[in-house]
Amino acid sequence: MALVPNGVYTIARPGGRFLTLRDGSAEPGTPTLLMPRTAGPGEQEWILEELDDGTRTVRNVRSGTLLGFHGEPEPGKQVGAGARHRSWALRPARVGSAAGLLFHLVVPDDADGSAGRPLGAELAVDVAPEPAWAGHVVLRPLGAGGPDRAWEFRGVG
Repeated sequence: MALVPNGVYTIARPGGRFLTLRDGSAEPGTPTLLMPRTAGPGEQEWILEELDDGTRTVRNVRSGTLLGFHGEPEPGKQVGAGARHRSWALRPARVGSAAGLLFHLVVPDDADGSAGRPLGAELAVDVAPEPAWAGHVVLRPLGAGGPDRAWEFRGVG
């Protein structure tokens, strides 16, 4: 059985800020933000579905749109409501009963021809480090990202 079976989850950073689709909008390109658990219904709830290749789609409950990005994967690219199919690989960071399930959401090796990326150059869903982009969710190099940069998946319902 998968560590994160198909189902509905909140996806949060340890400490309580949640992956949020701004206003639950279905408009492609709507940004995802890291926010406290105060958003509207479904904005912070995501449906995970495993595909045949082992990757996952992450779909917002309220909008029905997939978590994604436009164009080629690159550091700093904004992550939000995707206009097309996008899948993600889950990389375990730590599993613990108090911490829930901690994973990195990583761009799969074969996404948009990225198989040629050097080892260690994987891109993952993360929070923008720039103060001007505070709370915005972007792609960043995974590197040695520890549990503080991982996401906690908690089942809803």
